Amino acid sequence: MSWLATWRKRAKLTQQALADQVGIKQSSLSSIEIGAALPSVTLFHQLIDATGPTADEIADAVEQMRAVKKGKVDGDAVTALAA
Repeated sequence: MSWLATWRKRAKLTQQALADQVGIKQSSLSSIEIGAALPSVTLFHQLIDATGPTADEIADAVEQMRAVKKGKVDGDAVTALAA
C-alpha cells in the first residue's frame, strides 16, 4: 500500500472525500496513490494536513517520492516499499 493510501485509510477517508478536501479530482489522487504522479509541494502539505501522518511517515514519503522522481524505482516498487 502506498504512503498516501496508508495515510488516507487511517484517516478513514475515501479517495473522493480526500480529493474533495484538497481540491483535486479523485483520478488525480488515485494517480498519486499508485505512484504514477507526484503531488506538488502545496498539495503535499494539504495531504499532510488532511491525513495527519507522523514526522517519520512524512520523511519516508519524501524519500519515496525522491526515488521516483530520480527514476530509481517505479510506482510499483514504491508501493512495495510502503507495504
